Amino acid sequence: MSLKRRDFLKIVAGLGFSGLINPSSIYSQLNRVQPKAKGREGRRLILIQLIGGNDGLNTLIPFEDDIYYKSRPKISLKKENVLKINSEQGLHHSLKNTFSLYKEGQMALIQGVGMDNPNLSHFRAMDIIETGSSSNEVLKNGWLARTFNETNTSYDWNGVVLGGGFLGPLRGDNLKSLSLKNLKFFKNSTEKLQKLNIKELSLLSKKNEALSHILNVEKSLQKTNAKFNEINAMETFSEGKRFPLKKQVETALTLIQSNPQIPVFVLTIPGFDTHRNQLKRHEVLMGNLDQTISTLTKGLKKIDQWDSSLILTYSEFGRRVAENESLGTDHGTANVFFALGGKVRGGIYGKRPSLKNLDKGNLVYTTDYRSIYYSIQKKWFHFPKIERSHKLISFV
Repeated sequence: MSLKRRDFLKIVAGLGFSGLINPSSIYSQLNRVQPKAKGREGRRLILIQLIGGNDGLNTLIPFEDDIYYKSRPKISLKKENVLKINSEQGLHHSLKNTFSLYKEGQMALIQGVGMDNPNLSHFRAMDIIETGSSSNEVLKNGWLARTFNETNTSYDWNGVVLGGGFLGPLRGDNLKSLSLKNLKFFKNSTEKLQKLNIKELSLLSKKNEALSHILNVEKSLQKTNAKFNEINAMETFSEGKRFPLKKQVETALTLIQSNPQIPVFVLTIPGFDTHRNQLKRHEVLMGNLDQTISTLTKGLKKIDQWDSSLILTYSEFGRRVAENESLGTDHGTANVFFALGGKVRGGIYGKRPSLKNLDKGNLVYTTDYRSIYYSIQKKWFHFPKIERSHKLISFV
């Protein structure tokens, strides 16, 4: 069986391997020598993407502020039900496991997160927050992709995006990242790779560094697939179905256990665009988030990876202060992010946005979201070459 270059590229591109999806530039991308990873090896970032724009005001509730209740007479959270973190604020009552981590000092609440001149379009706002750009600039690569490229850092795999979708903060031409839509497709694709004429490919690769790199990728994919088969991870999937949230978490934990050096995982929870009937919907969403955090925490502790893991939640924007006529909230601005892990310095960071001094009905942000990224680059991954561009937040 002779090797057809276009067939090989089609298979690998289908797997979501970002460095190989552009045939016209593949060789220029792969021929460069990949240095070993620097910084704090073994540390990882687990991103939980809250798609749709999470309502920060009903996540971290200012239960002593009368304006909160006047602005939301029907969808506000009752003071007696709030999980109080201090005399003024508390967490949504569905975040019981997350609240326990806060009390243990392993969770940071970063409030007032936003930017100048925010864009309230879902697509554009997510593009901004995943690239780490200003609202008036468009960047090609994700903020993590630029971090790895600018610091000349390379891993066997730079990251894995679960649940399908775009590579987001990991998108970049020179990185090796997977976006897995479902395990059955991944399994079928790696089996097709195994049927290629690897002997012929090996002979050719001796004269071509790029081809040699491709062969190493193929071997890595097969190892990953073998790990899935070992734990019978395929059993619960039918053709074409995407990862449910529970399976995203289980797969992430399996991959972390099999390869602790993968530095980034991205999980997704959809449904946060709560324009209508928000109270009950948001309660369910907060419960999903709480269960995700709880399962990740227990799993990471069980495999002794809690101290080397940093979990960060993020959303493209927050919601407006006032409820709307449909008992929901419309697209807003400043939000709250969670950071959790064994090495996190627990507490509240950032200044609480005023409910009195609003900008056209929206909160005025107090913490530039890129300060969180900068702090992760410097304090978590320990990349000294990253230039100081934002305020450092010492939550790790």
